[in-house]
Amino acid sequence: MRKGGIFMDKIQEEMKKSSRTVSIILAFALGIVIVAFLACAVGAVMSLALPDTVRMEFRFNPLGSAFDTGTSGGTAATLAILAWDLAMVGGVFIILLRMFREIRMGATPFAEKNVRRLKFVALLAVLMLNSSTIALGAAFWCIALIFSYGSRLQQQADETL
Repeated sequence: MRKGGIFMDKIQEEMKKSSRTVSIILAFALGIVIVAFLACAVGAVMSLALPDTVRMEFRFNPLGSAFDTGTSGGTAATLAILAWDLAMVGGVFIILLRMFREIRMGATPFAEKNVRRLKFVALLAVLMLNSSTIALGAAFWCIALIFSYGSRLQQQADETL
């Protein structure tokens, strides 16, 4: 019986180490996202307030012909949409950072709190409103359901002991 316990202890230690590494990467990435968000938000406001100072032109306009990126209004719209996406990404990073920090401290990953977190990550991904993030949102939703199942198994195992 103890042999299984040693194996589980080893897995838990690996999980803690991995969670620490992921937490560091997420914290660094979150810092970059915050700086980029602030730059986009300030750029959007400046392009409206001072139309001749901030203007961007894209050879490929990801927003289609709905926005003329050669005008201050088009530049502001492009930067505002980019700021929105960065805010959603920042939200995802914050949620995942909290989850991995708790795992690093020894909490089980299969907790109902993490199920709710993953479902919220799925929602934020969908709110970015492009096809790849909608698919990513669906994947996170499925992972949340798997974690929900794991949470129930964890609860049963805890009650058995």
